[in-house]
Amino acid sequence: MTHPKQIQLIEDEHEFRVLMNRAADSTVQASVKFMSLGDESYPSRLESFKPDKEISLRIPSGLPKKIEAIEPGECLVLAYLKGQLILGVQGHSWEVRDGLLWLPAPWRRFKIQRRKEARLEIPTGYDFFITIDAIEGPDRRVQKRLLDLSASGLAFQIISPREAALYRTGLMMKNIIVKVLNREIRIDAQVMNNVPHTISTLGKCSKVGLSFLRISPDDQKFITSYVTSQLAGPIMKRRE
Repeated sequence: MTHPKQIQLIEDEHEFRVLMNRAADSTVQASVKFMSLGDESYPSRLESFKPDKEISLRIPSGLPKKIEAIEPGECLVLAYLKGQLILGVQGHSWEVRDGLLWLPAPWRRFKIQRRKEARLEIPTGYDFFITIDAIEGPDRRVQKRLLDLSASGLAFQIISPREAALYRTGLMMKNIIVKVLNREIRIDAQVMNNVPHTISTLGKCSKVGLSFLRISPDDQKFITSYVTSQLAGPIMKRRE
């Protein structure tokens, strides 16, 4: 899945060099994802940039052994610039040299300009769920299909109109569990909206939007990295 309105390919060479020089600043955070290692992104920083030649990055902690076990292949690097701008490069045949990760001139260069923050809409055919307290009946936990996710909120699906009517704007919800890449993220949230929604394979339902009230900084950063990497180059596992 890609989002053309959010991703813009960078074709102008001057613009790319300017953005890469900004990304190589020591204060800029970056992440790298190795396609052969799955869906997880690893925090890193750009060390140097040589136009039309190569890019070097710090090797993320805990990765050396994993890198040694795989063949060099495709990887995705994202640099989080000021002004809600994300610079992305994709390349092949990376290598480890002089204690750094080196990536040859990338074959794909793009930017994502976020108005507020990246939001991932879960496409039909992919199973993502949240676990919440049942609103009908005490002491019971239920799963609901996740419809979209960002660092500050999410939306989930309610099929029953009677049940959907109970999720009124302002409702406080505690101990919500969102599972992303086998990581359980616990949050408290508040219902911001409840609107009619249609899913092609399921028909009409309700979409309940939540705003996070409590989430750990580490979990929030994890969601930001995951959502952004999926928008740039998703490799979700589709339901068979």
